[in-house]
Amino acid sequence: MTKAIETTRLMDAVTQRTISFLSQEIRLETTRETIAVENPLYMKLKSVSSLISIGGKFNAYIVFSFDKELISQIFKIYTKGLDLPIEDEATDIEETAAEMMNIIIGNALTHLQDKGEAIYFSPPIVISEAKRIVQCNNAKFFRSSLHTPFGAMSIFIAGPKELFDDTLDCM
Repeated sequence: MTKAIETTRLMDAVTQRTISFLSQEIRLETTRETIAVENPLYMKLKSVSSLISIGGKFNAYIVFSFDKELISQIFKIYTKGLDLPIEDEATDIEETAAEMMNIIIGNALTHLQDKGEAIYFSPPIVISEAKRIVQCNNAKFFRSSLHTPFGAMSIFIAGPKELFDDTLDCM
């Protein structure tokens, strides 16, 4: 993965953009726990998680992991006024997590891109059950936590991405 200072810049940019999105687009008051530049032995994912692989300047996965009540509330606010079939709600909530992440990461990465240097990212993948991601080989995990009246979300950076498959299992 990139140097710790670059990872901290990435985490700060993603966290700040997430807070802005929740505040401006969803109208949720959000508080931020201090970014933990740590290396825990595992990541504990919440009910619904979305992940994106990034490359170029960075070589990692970014993971957004939501408490069920929080992502359900974001979905309700995000889709207010739309007539969506109730039987599709679980899938629609997952798509909300993926789309929200896609918007936030796209905006955050534009602020980190140096002239002439591309940063690539994959489409989001959703993991829809709580999961524990164990640290493998020389992987590093970094975490930031956000709290709202409807629950919390964690933002993780895990890398280098070559150590994981697209569901964050060790290769």
